[in-house]
Amino acid sequence: MSVWKLVKLNFGRSPAHFGEVGIGMEETSDRVRSDALFSAWVSIYARLFGKEAVEELLQ
Repeated sequence: MSVWKLVKLNFGRSPAHFGEVGIGMEETSDRVRSDALFSAWVSIYARLFGKEAVEELLQ
């Protein structure tokens, strides 16, 4: 059985742009996909803790 959770993100006054399929960023979405969210999280984690910490986390 799957358990789903809905999380509302508050960007405050900072704009967010979630691009969709296309050559560039022709279309946008009001929803962020899980792969984009995970990528952003790992990117920030790497900035905070370094490459080795990310590699250890993903092991």
